Amino acid sequence: MRAVDLFRAFFPSWRFFDDFGEVPELVYRLISSDLTDDVWRPCFQRPSRNWHSLLVNPAGNAYLAQASVVQQLVNELPLINDTNPIEETVPYCLIKHWVATVVRAHSNAPHTAYQFKIIARSFEHPEGEDVLLSPEFNA
Repeated sequence: MRAVDLFRAFFPSWRFFDDFGEVPELVYRLISSDLTDDVWRPCFQRPSRNWHSLLVNPAGNAYLAQASVVQQLVNELPLINDTNPIEETVPYCLIKHWVATVVRAHSNAPHTAYQFKIIARSFEHPEGEDVLLSPEFNA
């Protein structure tokens, strides 16, 4: 072992900026009986930043935690099978609950059901590719 190898920990590696991957985004839609509202909306909005968010930032922390759970579900998708259904995974249950909470906040809009999906966006596909589409849930 060379002496230079011992000092590698003191010098950061910036290689993680070289590779850009897909970013999952959670979107939902409200389904009405006449199917007029077929707009997919982002479930989580990135909170605005201001000077005090440097010290206390609960909205930013919640946003990062939600994005982390969405990423965790995407990472678990290859492990889904008949013995390990997606509906029983913790990330799926959390996401379903979060979407239901957002839908209840829009209770003034006439709808009978809702649905969510995860889209993977990248530089090659800015419009996104569907990764997961949930069934329709009664509102």
